[in-house]
Amino acid sequence: MKKSILAIAALALLCGGAGSFTQDASLAAKTRKTTRAKHSRQTSNASLNSIFQSSIGKYPYEINLLKKPALKPRLVKLLGQSRYNTMVSYFQTQTPVEFSNWNYYTMGGEQHNMGSTFFEISYNPGADALAVKYVIEGNVRIFAEKRNVNYYWDY
Repeated sequence: MKKSILAIAALALLCGGAGSFTQDASLAAKTRKTTRAKHSRQTSNASLNSIFQSSIGKYPYEINLLKKPALKPRLVKLLGQSRYNTMVSYFQTQTPVEFSNWNYYTMGGEQHNMGSTFFEISYNPGADALAVKYVIEGNVRIFAEKRNVNYYWDY
């Protein structure tokens, strides 16, 4: 009896056995995860594009733009939670969303201090690239998801 169990176990190992099953299951799980991530990015791109497209001429506060599920996570990832919160708190005086220079664009800043503290959001739908020009008390920083992409202010 013991010999037959050992023979079956040896045969299973020679044929790939449980190790092969584990590797196949692991590979299948990674494939599913990668497919979901790609689908999520494509959905995010399409929905972000449609949000900006349908928002042309509207002010960000009218549509709660900075908190839209397709935009907020990308802004938080780009800026970090603390900078995102700062931007939201100072996004008081705003411009309507526009499409110019192949980018969707809007700007907001601190009321009565727009010359020193403001934020420009640019989304290039062709490259699916988001960028923020982040200006606090005159100190300019640009946060961009992708390099070598023309954003609104590059033209």
